Amino acid sequence: NAMLKQHRLAKHVTTKELKCSHCKYATNVKLYFKEHLLIHSTHLKCDQCDYSTNRKASLRLHLLMHKTTKDLKCDQCSYATNIKNQLRQHMLIHSNHKPFKCDQCEYSSHRNPALKLHQLAKHVASKGLKCPQCNFATNVKSYFKKHLLIHSTHLKCDQCDYFTDRKDNFRFHLLMHKTTKELKCDQCNYETNVKTLLKQHMLVHSNYKPFKCDECDYSSHRNDTLKRHQLSKHVTTKELKCPQCNFATNVKPYFKKHLLVHSTNLKCDQCSFTTNSPINLKEHLSSHKSEADFKCDRCDYTTNVKSRIAQHMKLVHPILKDYKCKHCNYETIRMGHLKMHISKHHAVPKVFQCDQCSYG
Repeated sequence: NAMLKQHRLAKHVTTKELKCSHCKYATNVKLYFKEHLLIHSTHLKCDQCDYSTNRKASLRLHLLMHKTTKDLKCDQCSYATNIKNQLRQHMLIHSNHKPFKCDQCEYSSHRNPALKLHQLAKHVASKGLKCPQCNFATNVKSYFKKHLLIHSTHLKCDQCDYFTDRKDNFRFHLLMHKTTKELKCDQCNYETNVKTLLKQHMLVHSNYKPFKCDECDYSSHRNDTLKRHQLSKHVTTKELKCPQCNFATNVKPYFKKHLLVHSTNLKCDQCSFTTNSPINLKEHLSSHKSEADFKCDRCDYTTNVKSRIAQHMKLVHPILKDYKCKHCNYETIRMGHLKMHISKHHAVPKVFQCDQCSYG
């Protein structure tokens, strides 16, 4: 109700009673006014790095980044954070509710900023941001900044021939060279050094598939997998065509994989095995190893192939899901997951609605 009152003051009252003495800013909302006044105040500085800001709230938020422990945890996956707003935003991933819909296509999102980004990128013909070094143009600042990195100095890996223009990609790549895996799944033998990969993997153990196809019964844990399905199964025209045969598709990964068929064979240096797929070669090379890298912790099964140990655990040692929803077919191994599912999908929401517009 407080948010509704704040909305009415900000949007539907024409006179502005609170005026800034330093500039022309004016508003009726005290909270907005106090926040604005901080712009004219002295900088607040972090004592652990060179971060500075005009807002106390921003400084408090920043200081949480320096905490080693994560106090707020998602009860449906392994996500953890110290920031309440980030946890709320993350929980939307586990909900099929997408209130922000594009009025020009079928796109919908959990978040209004994501919808605005989509509309700028897909439905605005003129491109305001243009690259001075090539023909790239866009309306999205984040896309533009990312593109400019292409023309910057390359970051090179000293352990292989990998290089990139982005620091975050470079840090991600260096984790691949670590021999030990620090992040482990508590439901199977999967392990990694990359947090996002572990979060993505944990969805495999959940029966919750919020991304559903509107043309068939297909559903998925991930939105990109759903899009790939729709492109491959429900779009009749095929835009990506092979120049050497009749193969055609709309899915880039499928197209790249197909092109390997026409490429030079990859050969094993220990036997006569050949293939067009680097993944198949890597899996084959593991068969030449004398000792198995992956061992089942419940029986004496061993293998050198990760996918095989995962398949073994699923078929031979399946995990029972004891907590079942009485309203639908959802089931899980954790009570917390079931409670969150019921509150998201089977509880009646309480909404305060504005009587002057669609705000709620």
